[in-house]
Amino acid sequence: MLYEILAAAVSIVIVVLAIYLIPMINEVKKTAVSARRFFDGVEEDLKPLIKELRETASQANRISSGAKEGVDKIVYFLSAVEDIGKTIRSVNSVLRNSSGTFLISLAALGIGIRKGLTVLLKGLFKGGDNDGK
Repeated sequence: MLYEILAAAVSIVIVVLAIYLIPMINEVKKTAVSARRFFDGVEEDLKPLIKELRETASQANRISSGAKEGVDKIVYFLSAVEDIGKTIRSVNSVLRNSSGTFLISLAALGIGIRKGLTVLLKGLFKGGDNDGK
């Protein structure tokens, strides 16, 4: 008799739980479907954004590469200007301290300027290779 009452009580508890669990399970299922739709929509919105971010990163890489090349050319140009300055300074020193004739000094100055301009123009028009030829 005790087992029959216990079995009836367990049966009643199972029926009550089923009555409450079925709507809750349906609500969880609706929530899961809604969450899936939301994440699908977010994924579709993020695809173009990710593509734009990749393009932006690629453009930034190209810009930085171009800037590096420009800086390299400026460094080469400044090196050529420095060489010209040294040549002029050397010629000036020779002119001051030398007892040589004015024509020899003038010729040396011309050669120095020509050499410096050659290096400078090569660097500007060809990109140069820093060997000074």
